[in-house]
Amino acid sequence: MIRNLVAPALAAIACLPVPASADFDRAAFMRLAMSTVRIEALAPDQHYNMGTGVIVGPGRVITSCHVTGPAPSVRVLYGGLRYTVKLQRADVHHDLCMLDVPELEGPVATVGSAANLHLGDAVIAMGFTGGYELQFADGVVRELNREHGQPIIKSSTAFSSGASGGGLFDAAGTLVGILTFRLRGTEDCYYSMPVDHFKAWIASSEGFEAPRLLNQEKPVWMDVPEHQPVFLRVAALEAGHDWLAMQTLASSWLADEPESAYAWLNLGKAALGLHHSDEAEQALQQATRRQPRLAEAWLALARSYAQSHHDPELADARRRLGELDSALAEQLDAQAPGASP
Repeated sequence: MIRNLVAPALAAIACLPVPASADFDRAAFMRLAMSTVRIEALAPDQHYNMGTGVIVGPGRVITSCHVTGPAPSVRVLYGGLRYTVKLQRADVHHDLCMLDVPELEGPVATVGSAANLHLGDAVIAMGFTGGYELQFADGVVRELNREHGQPIIKSSTAFSSGASGGGLFDAAGTLVGILTFRLRGTEDCYYSMPVDHFKAWIASSEGFEAPRLLNQEKPVWMDVPEHQPVFLRVAALEAGHDWLAMQTLASSWLADEPESAYAWLNLGKAALGLHHSDEAEQALQQATRRQPRLAEAWLALARSYAQSHHDPELADARRRLGELDSALAEQLDAQAPGASP
C-alpha cells in the first residue's frame, strides 16, 4: 500500500538537487523527503495558504500553526493524493500544530530532541519553496536561545514562507526542529521550534479537535514585542540598526543573566554599531570566553578588531571563525579583506 502511494513522489524526488555537504548523502535525502508533505489550507475568503509538514507518526503530521491557523479546512498532499485533516492539536504560542490524517500512509521521520544540539552542528532544512517545489538547504546551528525551557533553534539553513512547517534535521537525518520563521530585515536569521514541544502528542489522542480558525492567539514570534523573549526583541533592534535601544535592552538582559554569552554578544554588537570599539571588544571577548563555539561572537569580534585596526587580533579571530562557520568567515572576508589568511 505504501509503495503505491509514494511511487509518484519518488520519481520527483530522484531529480532533486542535493546540497554539497559531506554530512548528507542522496539516500539520506530520499528518506527525509519521503516523510515530507505539502499542506493546503483554505481560508474563509477562499485564499489558499500553502506550507509544509512532516510525518511523525501513523496518520500524524506536524506543521506550523501559522500555516493552518487561518483556515478551518486543511488538506495534506502526498503521493499525488489529497487527504482531508480530520483533527488538529494546536500550540499556537510555539506555532506547532499536529494534524490527524488516519488515511495517510508514508515513512515516519525519526524524531529526536533539540536538547542534543550544539552550536556549529550541521543541519538541513527541507520544505516546499513557495508551497510547490521541495528543496533542501544545509547549514549549521548558530544560536540556541531558550524560551519556556526549550531552545528556539537559529540556523543558517535558508527557507522560504512555503517551507514553513517543514523539517530541520541533524546530520543523522533525525528531526530536531520545525521550520518556523525568518526575522525580517535580515539575511540569515532562520528559526525553528524544537520537536520537544510536541513529541508527547504523537501517540496521544488528547487535545485534538476539528480544525478551526486560530485567530485569538499569536505565535511568539508574531506577538507584540513586550510579549516576546528578549533575544527576539534584541534581534529586531539589530535588524533596524537601533543601536542605542539595543544597547539598553542588552544591558538589561545581562543584568538578569550575567553569564549569558548571548547577552554579552548582543551588548558587543550594539557597541560595535555605535563605533565604540573598546566596549565592543570587551563584551565580545566575554561572549567568546563563555561560549567558545559561538561563531557570531567571533564574527563581531573580528569586525571590531578591523574597526580599531588591531590586525594581529583580527587575523586570530578570523582563524577561529573559519574553524567554526565557513559562511560567516566568507562574510567577514568580503567586508574586511585583510582578515583572510
